Amino acid sequence: MNRTLSSPSPEAFGTDPWKTRIDRTFARALVLPLVLAIGLLVLLLGDTLYRSVSVQVVRADEGPGRTYPFGLAATEVLRQELLARGYTEEEASYLLQDPTERRVLFLQNRVELMWNTQEGPFRYVVTGLGDERVADFSLLEGLRRWEELKAGLGEGERLVLNPWLDQSFLTRTPSRSPLTAGIGVAIWGTIWVLSLALLIAIPVGIGTAILLEEYLREGTLNRILEVNLRNLAGVPSIVYGLLGLAIFVREMGLGPTILSAALTLGLLGIPVIVVTARESLRAVPESLRQAAFALGATRRQVVFRVVVPAACRGWSPGSSSPPPA
Repeated sequence: MNRTLSSPSPEAFGTDPWKTRIDRTFARALVLPLVLAIGLLVLLLGDTLYRSVSVQVVRADEGPGRTYPFGLAATEVLRQELLARGYTEEEASYLLQDPTERRVLFLQNRVELMWNTQEGPFRYVVTGLGDERVADFSLLEGLRRWEELKAGLGEGERLVLNPWLDQSFLTRTPSRSPLTAGIGVAIWGTIWVLSLALLIAIPVGIGTAILLEEYLREGTLNRILEVNLRNLAGVPSIVYGLLGLAIFVREMGLGPTILSAALTLGLLGIPVIVVTARESLRAVPESLRQAAFALGATRRQVVFRVVVPAACRGWSPGSSSPPPA
């Protein structure tokens, strides 16, 4: 005789409905801090973007403070600015054609595109090291008082809607003047340091892991190196910075250069890379090694054609899947 089996209710297993309701309440309550945190981040980002654009009155140190139409090349804008400052055509041509003078000229004068000026929207201005910011207003206040500020401009002054976070800010060099300062050198320096550090740390770290795991599995040297590597992985970064200052900058005489920074950063990453690479090598099944040896492969062939390719998956960041058996 067939009987239809109904699904047992949660109460049959002793589930407390009040506990379930409390769990749901706490789960919903946890959403509130998350939404609040996201809202604060959005507010912070919006405030940063809002403050990155301001209305300014700038007094030119030289020249009448002119603006130039959109579409001109930077060289042509600078040439017209030099003529407006009183230079002759021959002097302006010499300054722009001589490589040394041209480089100095562009370092001392920044050609940038302003969203709006007293002469119209989207026009170029040339900002020099000696230019002075007379007034600075927030975006809304500046737009509200635009006509008033425009009517009150003095000789050599210009009114601009200045976006601080523009392309020129990301490419120009550091300067003592906030009007001409940028982070271009810092960006390229960071790229160079990280690239050289990776070129130093990855080969050394993976090579050390292969040496300890495949060639020096047993012995006193292996145990000493393993203990020291695990200890170095937990050393604070400030210690590596002091070590790099003492050895690379002063003892080896490299000075405060990109190479010194890359060597120090690479030294900081080597213990972590060695530990991670060794764990991946240990995860390779021993049967793969034994099978390769049984086929007549040498130690080098087993390591670099069997073990290393199988362990490469565990070397990538965030990978948790074991090597194939």
